[in-house]
Formats: sequence, structure tokens, C-alpha cells
Amino acid sequence: MNNLAPSRVLPTASRASLPAVIAAAICIQAAQGIFDVSLALRAESAGLSATAFGWTGAAHTLGFVIGAFLAPLALRSLGGYGVLFVACLLASPLAGLGWVSSEALWLPTRLAAGFAFALLFAATDTAVLDTASVANRSRAIGVYVTFERLAMIVMPFAFAARLSAPGTLAYGVGCLWMSLLPGRTLRRSHPRAERLNLKLWSTAQAAWRLAPMPVLCAFAAGALNTSVIILLPRWVHGELGERAVPVVQAAAWLGGLAVQLGVGFLATPRLRMQIGMWLAPAAAVALLGIPLAATIGLPYAVLAGLLLGITAFSQYGLALISLAEIATQRNEPPPTSALVFAWGTGAVVGPATCSAAGLYAHPAALFTTIGILWPAVTVAGWLTQRGTGKGKRAKMRA
Repeated sequence: MNNLAPSRVLPTASRASLPAVIAAAICIQAAQGIFDVSLALRAESAGLSATAFGWTGAAHTLGFVIGAFLAPLALRSLGGYGVLFVACLLASPLAGLGWVSSEALWLPTRLAAGFAFALLFAATDTAVLDTASVANRSRAIGVYVTFERLAMIVMPFAFAARLSAPGTLAYGVGCLWMSLLPGRTLRRSHPRAERLNLKLWSTAQAAWRLAPMPVLCAFAAGALNTSVIILLPRWVHGELGERAVPVVQAAAWLGGLAVQLGVGFLATPRLRMQIGMWLAPAAAVALLGIPLAATIGLPYAVLAGLLLGITAFSQYGLALISLAEIATQRNEPPPTSALVFAWGTGAVVGPATCSAAGLYAHPAALFTTIGILWPAVTVAGWLTQRGTGKGKRAKMRA
């Protein structure tokens, strides 16, 4: 997953090179693409149950949330390049999971890796915001997100025949360390500082007052999408074989990327969030159709994955764009960190709940349950907008 980190860093006298920042992000997302698929298949080969792997997914997200909370402090204390180096160290033990079958070792390793990826994303995301001029910032973010997402989609195809091989995870760690080469430009950004004022609760309140629907969609994306992402590679692997895994995975991510780019160019900020809200029932259709799609054949599984990406995997990106642009229209600083924590909270609660309920052991039951839950996002959004509208009218009358 990609999150634009809080941009509350000190002004820099010398900005990082945007192409270099994008190159570093490509390496990081290439590693993410390998881990997203190979970790699930390696856990299966190592004998971890789907339920146990769900717990490791929740541990990864918990580490990510903690890392997102501490990332501004890390950037100010270590600088952008220092954060990249420390994060690579923390994530390197992932390579060893190719040969480890102990859940007691998987959990802390995934927790540390989640923390590391939060730092990695914070370093590159914040560098993009600092590097691009205000006039070109939206375009720069669009290019940055497109290239890194494509890297995440394409990389698993390089290992399509050996995604479950023990050594494949080591290639992912190698991609992380490669990010240090272009990442050297981050030495000049995010200089050291001694103090940091973290106001997470006030930031969350500001985001909710500004636009509650993006916050709701970010939480839903974390709670519902993360559980699907955890199980999807194992389900495709069991139904259609190893070579089909990156194909279905790519279809899902491409669907989400296409919607984010298309809606980003063609719609207004508020319409974008309306689109996200009304895509939620369609996500239910996609998820209810996934168990049937694989029994029919790979083309239908790819189509189901594409529809899943369009309807569900696009939700966080739409929420991020909408919140940032609504804040810009009102001349307020965008409280994007609130979306990180809304997503992260959901991404811990969702997998933990599914693991406790044993849903990962029954893919059809998990897909059906999450499919039934997606329309609740539309209902919650409608009620929230109705309540917000009544509140505004009451203030006007007063």
C-alpha cells in the first residue's frame, strides 16, 4: 500500500532530485510487489495456516501504523537518507522467512517490516511533496504514484515461475537496498532537528470536520481490502497455479490505478468521493463473484480481479486525492496523516477479526463476508453527508 506521509517537516534549503526520489520509490515498490505475493506463498509452503498468516498480516500493519506515527520524528532526527538506511536494516530479516516455519518468528519479523515500510514511504512521499513546486505538485504526485505502482505490478512477473521459492524474498530485500543508490539525494532534504510536536488527535478531528467521507473510505479500505490482499495470492495459487498469481494480482492493482488516474483528471474533488462511495456496492458484486470466477477459468478470474481493483482497491487513492484538494480549496493544510491512521486502524482490526473468526481458512466465506460489508460504506457515507448537511443548515439559521 502507498500513503503520502505527513509533510510537517522543516523547510529545506536544498531540494532532492525528483527523478531520483521516483527511482528510489520504484525500488521500494518493486520489493513490495515481491513481498505481497511471495510471503503468502512461502507461508503456505512453510506450513503456516491461512489464519496464522492473517495474524502476521495484522502484525505488519500494526508495525506500519507505529512507523507512520514516528516517521516525522525519524525524518527530523536522521534525515531522509538515514531513514532509508535504517528501514532497509529493519526489513532485511524478511529474506530469512523463506526458510523459517515458526509463527513465533514470522510475527515479529512482519511487525518490524511494517515499521520499516512506513519509514520508507514517509521518506519518499515527503520528499516528493518538498521537491515539487506548488504549481506542479499534483502532477508530480500523479507521476510518482503511477511509476511506483507499475513497479509493484510488474515485478512479480519476473518471478512468476518461482514466487514460492525460498530465495525470492531475498530479491525483494535486494530491491530495498538498491533504493539507497538514488536515495542519496535525500541527504540534502529533511535536515536534523531536535523537537517534534505530534498532534495526531487534533489532525484526525480536523480531517473529520473537513471531509468525513474520505476518512470513512480510508478506514474501510484498510479493514476490507487488507484481508482480501492477504488471502488473494494463496487462493489464486490453490485454484489456478503459481503462474496465475501475478496475472490476477496485476489485474486488481491496474484496476485501482486506472480509476485513480481517470477520476483524478475527469472529476471534481467532491465528485471523486461520491464515486468512491457509490463504487462500494459494486465491490460487493466483485467479491461475491471471485469464488465462482476461478472455477470457470483464468480469464474470468482476471476479470474479477480487475473489477475488484476498480471498485475496492481504488478507495484509498480517491480518499487521499479528495481530502487534499478539498483542503486546498479551503486554504487549509491537508491532514493527510489522518488517512494513514484511519487506513492503518482498519488494516489491523480487519485481519485480526478475520483471523479470530477463522475466515482465512475458508476463502469463499471471507470473500462473501467482506462483499456483504462493502455496501455499509455507502450507507455510512450517505448518513454522514446527511448529518453534515443538517449541521451546516442549522448553523446558517443560527
